[in-house]
Amino acid sequence: MDDSSNMAAEPEQGHESRRFQRYRVDLRLRMITGPVNNNRTVFARGSNISEGGLRAFVPADLILGDMVTLELILPYSEKKISVRGMLRNREGFSYGVEYAASTTQEEREHIARVCNTLALIQ
Repeated sequence: MDDSSNMAAEPEQGHESRRFQRYRVDLRLRMITGPVNNNRTVFARGSNISEGGLRAFVPADLILGDMVTLELILPYSEKKISVRGMLRNREGFSYGVEYAASTTQEEREHIARVCNTLALIQ
């Protein structure tokens, strides 16, 4: 994600050049923070998703740049996944998380399938 990762379902004014389309979701997730954020576990709500990351409301004051682990079940899926990501930006308690380079091809394909499904219904 770039610094314009406000992640709306449709491009917002001034954000037409996003790398990935964002899709609205409402999902529960567990975020395990890294050492910069004291290795905490917090529960959060995902508000939108793309093939490059997701936006989550996290009721915690976190430091950007930390690697986190996201545990979640994506919409239209029964499979729980665990992906690593970096806290890239924030607006209040809404954080943009970019999937880490270590995200496996299988995980990326699973996320892409969900995004493709969401594209059909949004």
